[in-house]
Amino acid sequence: ILELVHGNGADAETVLEEAQQQINQAAASAAGGTDLVVVSQAMETTLEEFEQRQTMKRNPNAVPTGFQALDNFLGGGLWPGKVYLIGGRPSMGKTAFAINLAGHNALDLKNTALYGSTEEISEDMTGRLICSRLRIDTEQWTQGRVPAKQANAVRQFRSRLEGVPLYWFCRGGLPVQPLMAKAKALWAASSLSLVVFDFIQQGERGERTEHEEITRMSRALKRLAMDLKIPVVILSQLNRSLEKRDNKRPILPDLRGSGTLEEDAHVILFLYRPVEYDISADPRICEVGVAKNKMGRKGKLYLSFFAEYTRFEDRGGDPSPQGEMYGQSHA
Repeated sequence: ILELVHGNGADAETVLEEAQQQINQAAASAAGGTDLVVVSQAMETTLEEFEQRQTMKRNPNAVPTGFQALDNFLGGGLWPGKVYLIGGRPSMGKTAFAINLAGHNALDLKNTALYGSTEEISEDMTGRLICSRLRIDTEQWTQGRVPAKQANAVRQFRSRLEGVPLYWFCRGGLPVQPLMAKAKALWAASSLSLVVFDFIQQGERGERTEHEEITRMSRALKRLAMDLKIPVVILSQLNRSLEKRDNKRPILPDLRGSGTLEEDAHVILFLYRPVEYDISADPRICEVGVAKNKMGRKGKLYLSFFAEYTRFEDRGGDPSPQGEMYGQSHA
């Protein structure tokens, strides 16, 4: 633009027009292309996806979660361009669930996944992944008491991780902008399939209030999902107010920090383990409540959670209707 101004002696209007054109082209390139799509062009892609769904009975472009019951509920998995919010109180297994999700995609499906963590360093994240995949007791892992047979399995697992497209981005108070930059770089280099942000309330705040910062990050991550056409998973804490209710199952108003989270998310999942409030409950049961779903139904399904391995597994059974989870008992 400086060259335009000083170089060719053109009049101001011409220089301004050419400069604006260059700015528009740069903006479009940074966003991955133009935002304008003529409807006839969109129809071609839409019809192709429609025919694939008709044949496969699911969204062929969905990213599997690794849990058949949840994939069935969500139309094949996590849809491109959508934001998935996973909420829960502490000890419900949010991070374990997200690591299982990212690990399944990277190790089993060879999908490139980026996991941003505000709480743990990369070595600890890798340790959790290993314990989950090899069913190693996390207490034995941290205390150096892993039995010899499993210890050998850990050493052999190193070769399994060679070339696995799973990336940790760990930083306390993780700013959302560097995470987005890493995502765009991976997307350009290796067709990024999934981004996880764990968790949004611990993102870098600066001079902003928690409400302002969460709103800003939520909007930015939604824009990332839409620009790259990949699913973005956001982990979220819940307000302590639910602890005062008789029924401790989460509901949408329990989301902590900003109503924007509820507005921006296409799907909201709540993890709830009854054993945290009732010691007589089955310690393996984890309820997954689908509290919001723009692409389909709401309701509740069950997974098995092995806390000692930080591992989730399918449990079986049919999902329950929404009313069973979100009834009058929350009042």
